[in-house]
Amino acid sequence: MPGYRRGEVYLTHRRIGFGHGEEPEPWVLLQAERFEGAFDTVLAVPLEPMSAFRALDPGVVIVPATECGARTDRVALPHLVRPLRME
Repeated sequence: MPGYRRGEVYLTHRRIGFGHGEEPEPWVLLQAERFEGAFDTVLAVPLEPMSAFRALDPGVVIVPATECGARTDRVALPHLVRPLRME
């Protein structure tokens, strides 16, 4: 996991959320730094496009576009936290 930092947003071409097609999917690294290098996976949460429906969901975290490098605001979906193999 060298070079990756907890709380930072990264892109992957692997589907980890509800991504479509060839678009890279943004995700947030959740894994604590003390586990760096201990596993070949990290804990990741997908960031999905904001919608009026998702904005009302108390189970999501709104991430402004300026914080995640996107053109529009995103939402983090913590209920979809999953391991992501770092290759």
